Amino acid sequence: MNKYVVCIVMALALGGCRGKLVAHADIRASGASAEVTTTLPAGATIWADTDGEWNGSKNSYMSVAYTIEVMEGGKATGSVTCDTSATESAVCGSITNIGGHHSGDCELRLATCKLPNGVTGAVTLKITAKTGANVTVARNLSLNFRVD
Repeated sequence: MNKYVVCIVMALALGGCRGKLVAHADIRASGASAEVTTTLPAGATIWADTDGEWNGSKNSYMSVAYTIEVMEGGKATGSVTCDTSATESAVCGSITNIGGHHSGDCELRLATCKLPNGVTGAVTLKITAKTGANVTVARNLSLNFRVD
């Protein structure tokens, strides 16, 4: 079988395990913010969509902290801080590790990251990303909201 066909099949298969994308906040630099207005269904999970370079142990990922401010009906209803240290699972397009210096693009499920008060329905989310000390190059620090 052609290696490109295998790559496409694997990408489609792995994409399915993350659930359907319901919202995306595009963030490309540390300290940058993005605002997204969406309707979040109950049970939405939060995934960090990362691409860059970092230093760390064999099983490490880019260290990124996210602050998510929630607004409902034009009023601030709460905020939460999440980071990639609470990664439950990862889907990586590519990743290399040479002597502890990693380069890769991964989507990381932030297992303990939950919006305040079980927020669902129409919301506006202001998301700010900040890289940790282990990150040497950040190309993508976006956040995805998915539902099974």
